[in-house]
Amino acid sequence: MSLKTEALSRNWLAIWCTVTCSVGMNFLGNSFAWAESAPASWRTGPFICRSAFPEEENARVREVLSEALRDVKETLELGRLDESVEILLFADRASYTRHLKAVLPSVPYRRAMFVKGRGPGQVWVHYQPDWEEDLRHEGTHAVLHASLPFVPLWLDEGLAEYFEVTRDRQVDGHAHLGWMQFASHWGYMPSLRKLEGRSDLADMRGRDYRAAWAWVHFMLHGPPPARDALQRFLRDTRQDRRPPMLSQELTANVPSLRSAFLRHFQDHAVTKRRLHARSDKFGLVKRLAKLP
Repeated sequence: MSLKTEALSRNWLAIWCTVTCSVGMNFLGNSFAWAESAPASWRTGPFICRSAFPEEENARVREVLSEALRDVKETLELGRLDESVEILLFADRASYTRHLKAVLPSVPYRRAMFVKGRGPGQVWVHYQPDWEEDLRHEGTHAVLHASLPFVPLWLDEGLAEYFEVTRDRQVDGHAHLGWMQFASHWGYMPSLRKLEGRSDLADMRGRDYRAAWAWVHFMLHGPPPARDALQRFLRDTRQDRRPPMLSQELTANVPSLRSAFLRHFQDHAVTKRRLHARSDKFGLVKRLAKLP
C-alpha cells in the first residue's frame, strides 16, 4: 500500500486527507528516532536500510531490494532514481504497529506501507513469513515515486501487485492470474476508466487491485502497441509532460482492444471443461455480470 502525505498529481485529490502537515513532522521525528535505534544499518544502491530483522535475514534483504530495483527499472525503463529511499524493517508486528500508531495515528492498520511526505519516501515492513513479498510490493512504490513526479493510483497499485512476486512468476505465477483466466472466458474485462477514476486509497477494493494488476499484465505481456502505450505514458510522466489517460491511448492504439484483452488471458492454458465445471458449481457466470 502506498501512502503519500500530499497530492500525487495535478488531477488527483489528496489520498489521505487526514494526514496533515503536523503529522508529517511527527512522521519525520518518530521515524528518525526509530532509525537511530535500529540494530543494523547499511546502504544498498538508493536504499538506506535500518533493520531490526533477525541478523541472518539481512543478507536476503539486500538481495530482495537489489532484485526489485533491477526488475522495476529494467522492465519499465525508468532510468536513474532521483532520490534515495529509507527502508525500516521492524522485528515484529507489535513494534511495527506501535510505530504506525505513533507516526500516523489516524491511518488504519496495513501489514506494510510506503510513506512519502515532501522528501524521500520510507518503506515500512515487519518480520513475518511473507516479508519478502511485502518488501517487493512496497519497494516498487518507492522506486516509482523516486523516479516519477506522479503516478496514478490504479497504476501505482497495479505495478506493485505485478512486481511483488519474483521475476520467474511475473508472467504466469501470480495468484490473480487464475481468476482472470476464468473471468476472461466469460467475457469479463474490468473497466479501466473506472480504475482511472479512483483517486483515494479508501475507494480501492480487492477487485480493484486485481483489475489493476490485469491491465498491467496486459500492457507488459500483451500486444506490442499496449506495451508501447505504457512506455510512452511513463516517458512523458518522467519528463513532466501530462500524458493522455491510458484508457484513451489503449483504445486508440490497440486494435479491437476488448478482444485483445480477453484473448490475452484466454490464451493461458485453462481448459473449457474445468471452466464450465466451476461455473456450474459456483454460479460464477451470474456473478461476473455484476462486476464493474
